[in-house]
Amino acid sequence: MKPYLVKVLELKKAYDLPGSWQDNDYRDLLERLEIDDIDELSSGDLLDILLMALQDLGPEDAADLVLAHKLQTSSTPGSRRNLVEDLLEGQRAWEQFADIRLHARIFTPESIGCI
Repeated sequence: MKPYLVKVLELKKAYDLPGSWQDNDYRDLLERLEIDDIDELSSGDLLDILLMALQDLGPEDAADLVLAHKLQTSSTPGSRRNLVEDLLEGQRAWEQFADIRLHARIFTPESIGCI
């Protein structure tokens, strides 16, 4: 096997992955939050309403709800709470929860169900 030389050319922080969240994700979270009249919301309003509803929950509960949606049956409530606490404390949670298959579920809805 021939070795490869990899050179990092640039590092950037990513705050958004375009196309990684769909209207169906927003609608599912709004349903979990028991928001009424979701079907009447325009595509452009879904995210705004969801963000307002999540802000009302507080950081811990909002993060747990989002992780429950994205990870579905791949995590327990306790493991999600540990992950949320690590993230909120500024710890590098991806080192503790290093299963890359779970990382994909967080960032891309197309990956849900791949495990």
